[in-house]
Amino acid sequence: MKIPNIGIYLKSLRKEQKKTLKDIGDAVNASASYISQIEKGVRNPSDDALMDVLSKAFNMREIDAEDLIRKWRIQQYKQVNEGEGYLQKKEKLQSPLIPYFREIPKNFIYAQGDEYWPFFVEDPEVAKDLFIWKMNDDSMEPHIPDEAILILNKDTSNLPYRSLVLVRTENKTTVRYFEKRDDKYKLIPANNKYPVYFGGNVEVLGRVEKMLINV
Repeated sequence: MKIPNIGIYLKSLRKEQKKTLKDIGDAVNASASYISQIEKGVRNPSDDALMDVLSKAFNMREIDAEDLIRKWRIQQYKQVNEGEGYLQKKEKLQSPLIPYFREIPKNFIYAQGDEYWPFFVEDPEVAKDLFIWKMNDDSMEPHIPDEAILILNKDTSNLPYRSLVLVRTENKTTVRYFEKRDDKYKLIPANNKYPVYFGGNVEVLGRVEKMLINV
C-alpha cells in the first residue's frame, strides 16, 4: 500500500469508519485537536502514538499496524533523502537513524551499519544503543518468524531472566531465550527441533526490544 502522508491515510480511515475526531481521541486518551494536527501533518507522532491510534481507535492488528508504520517511515526517509546530507535528514525527520546490519561483524561495538533506517522512539537518548537485524532461521518460531525484522538494544548490562537476546556462539548469530547461572549460559530456542545450548563461550550482542514482520 502506498501511503503518501500518514495524516491523509488516518483521515480517510476515520471517514471510512464514520468516526469523529473526538471518537479517535477518546480511544487513545488524547484531544480531538491533537488527532486533527496529526491528520493535517502539523504533528509528527511517535511510532508508539501511531500504534495506539491504529490499534485502539481503528482496531487494526498490531502486525499490520507495525508494517504500515515502518513502510511509512521508510518512505518518509526516502522523501527527505534526495539532495540532503545526513545531518539535514536527521534534523528534518526529528528521529534517529538506526543502523541495520546484514551480518554482525566481529568488532560490533564500533561497527557502522550497512544501512540506516528511520525509527521513531519516545526517548532519543535510548536510540544511540539501538540497532536493526533480520532473523536468519526458524529456531524461534512461532514467536519470531524467519526474516522478521528485530529492533535490538546493545545495552545488555542488566538482562531479566529469560530475556530474548541476539547471541553469537561458534560463529553462529541468532536469537535465543537467555538464562545465566554463575559463568554458565543457557540459550533456549522456541522451536524444539533446535538444541538448548549450555556453556560459557557466548557473546551477547543485544536484547530484543521490538519485532516487525510482514515487511
